[in-house]
Amino acid sequence: MKINYRIGTNGQVLSDSNENSYSYDGHGNLVNGKDNSSTTVYDAYGNKTEDIGIGDAPFGYCGEYTDSESGFVYLRNRYYDPSTGSFITEDPIKDGNNWYGYCAGNPVNAWDTSGLDWYIFYDPNFMENGEAQAIALSEKIQEQDPEKNVWRVEMSTEEDFKVRWNRMEHTKMKAK
Repeated sequence: MKINYRIGTNGQVLSDSNENSYSYDGHGNLVNGKDNSSTTVYDAYGNKTEDIGIGDAPFGYCGEYTDSESGFVYLRNRYYDPSTGSFITEDPIKDGNNWYGYCAGNPVNAWDTSGLDWYIFYDPNFMENGEAQAIALSEKIQEQDPEKNVWRVEMSTEEDFKVRWNRMEHTKMKAK
């Protein structure tokens, strides 16, 4: 049987079969299958720490395609290896100090969905100093890697997150 998958405008993975339906967490990781009895848990770098019944799902860490043989995650421009916490090829833009690095070693607070830039999503209302923490993190990343693009993306609602997540490849949201 062959099933075709596509990603909808809200980031939901859709298939031409109604046998497959998935749920994702706030980081974009696949966490539940259709019946909610199957689960997957990832560590911060994308290594599966628990997999009950979702083993053959094509999308996993950060909601991106994961090669079933190698375990590499395709981030649109290059492959990421969760077991090493780095990309398997150098940065095609060749900027910064570490052309293989992933999120300056901080994948909990930053995303790199294209293999090129880092995104820091934050809710200024979540914590008393949410914006200050996002600014401090972006400055720390840029100190380590001055040539790398770091984008701070403010969001206050689930809808804000969806809209900004879906346009982050197209809109300049450079750290101030």
